[in-house]
Amino acid sequence: MDSDRVRTNEAIAIAIAEPSRDLDPKYEQHQVRTRDDETVAGLLSSSGTGFIEITTAQNQVARIAKESIETWTTTGKSFMPDRLLQELGPTALNDLIAYLRSRL
Repeated sequence: MDSDRVRTNEAIAIAIAEPSRDLDPKYEQHQVRTRDDETVAGLLSSSGTGFIEITTAQNQVARIAKESIETWTTTGKSFMPDRLLQELGPTALNDLIAYLRSRL
């Protein structure tokens, strides 16, 4: 996380506003459809010999047997939604960045 300490406030704001712009693969959203026609979307949190685990937006972990997977794709999008800053003014944005810096 040391590289985050040297990022400018503008770079941090862009990373929050457009999380898919410079996407780290570990934050890319995965979408799995099973042979039972269930769909699970979220972050790939684990992959074992016969299973994968997807952590959903509700922080639930879905363990899926690989043999039951019909399709498994990545979306090319970050798990973090776009436009999170739309409602923030400059003061609130600066407060958010200061908070994030204090947590590093």
